[in-house]
Amino acid sequence: MGGWKFPVAWITTVSPLAAVLITPLIARLWKRLGERQPSPVTKVAIGLTQIGCAYLFLLIISEVTGDAVIPLFLILLFMMAAGSSEVFIGPIGLSLATRIGPEKFRSQMVGLNFLTLALGSSLAGLLGQLFTVIDNASYFTVTAVCGIGIGLILFAVRKPVGRLLESGLGS
Repeated sequence: MGGWKFPVAWITTVSPLAAVLITPLIARLWKRLGERQPSPVTKVAIGLTQIGCAYLFLLIISEVTGDAVIPLFLILLFMMAAGSSEVFIGPIGLSLATRIGPEKFRSQMVGLNFLTLALGSSLAGLLGQLFTVIDNASYFTVTAVCGIGIGLILFAVRKPVGRLLESGLGS
């Protein structure tokens, strides 16, 4: 724009910024819905489906643009969709870790929650290595299908999983 160039490193800040900016809106929505808000399982399913849809969007724009440069606006839109999906997963996992764990082990449950996040980050790094050995379309397809597929499966089994979570695991 003009003589100014958007620093590439700034792109990575869009994802967490989107999560921070959307959090108050989602919190207000949950508060307004009260008892009618989605269950924790449904919230996680929404987040997984949303990240899958973000990668589906990236697949579509990468296929449409071909070898051309993808417009920055579309990359930023992808990063916002991907980052805002975190709001449906991270806080829910932390809340469940404190709610379903035995009272004497709540700290350990929170630690276990963070350990699973570390494991997920490690797995994401391993999955990211696929990007260098398979084509973009295959990579984005696998990522999109996994996110959407797991999200839809979780959505389909949300009631039995929700009953398991509410069945006295925290007592």
